[in-house]
Amino acid sequence: MKRILLLGLLTGFLGMNLFSQVDRPFHFGLHFSPLIGWMKPDALGYTSEGSLLNINYGFSTEFRIATNYTFATGLDIMTTGGKLRYPHQMRINETDDLPLEGVLLRRYKTQYLQLPLSIRMRTNEIGYLTFYGQFGFTTGFNLSAKANDEFDYAGSTTGGKIKSDDVDIQKEVSFFRAGMLIGIGAEYSLGGSTALSAGFAFNNGFTDVLKGKNSIDTQKEENAISNLIEVSLGIIF
Repeated sequence: MKRILLLGLLTGFLGMNLFSQVDRPFHFGLHFSPLIGWMKPDALGYTSEGSLLNINYGFSTEFRIATNYTFATGLDIMTTGGKLRYPHQMRINETDDLPLEGVLLRRYKTQYLQLPLSIRMRTNEIGYLTFYGQFGFTTGFNLSAKANDEFDYAGSTTGGKIKSDDVDIQKEVSFFRAGMLIGIGAEYSLGGSTALSAGFAFNNGFTDVLKGKNSIDTQKEENAISNLIEVSLGIIF
């Protein structure tokens, strides 16, 4: 009788533990997200010259707040940027008395520590798949900022272009970036609480990521927002 009772208690405990693993209110995950980023300027004479391919990676956590609803957050290392063209002046040689005026094509590469804050709305499991929609906000803190520059100026006898790579521009980039996050995705159950995930998200920045003034017109403040589209691949535990 004692053996039967002990076996029953053990079976019940294992069953409860298995249930808690499958339906627990907290999940942890890792992800890697290739992304395409671009910058949208809001200053006279500044134009966008296209997008750049970068990456976002980190870990995520989800807390269940209601049936089919979770609060999703985590920490990311996000590298993004874009290309801008604008009027610029610089000294070509140290002995020059005056800087030369021209046009600068700058390729920005900015890295942020990003904290996403979002709500995920889930479907019930369909076979092994669960689909979700996501909406929320992101806050980012600048870790580094580099640029590849191509300065095109008039009056040159060598083609009129000067190129510089990995220029440190951290002082010219805002420390804080905020954005709105909208996404969709799916999770494929591997059994228990483990699943593979894939998603598509649009991160629309709404704070100015540049600071400072134009080198030619010092009354003109530099202003641009950064946007990105990412494809996220990950695993959830």
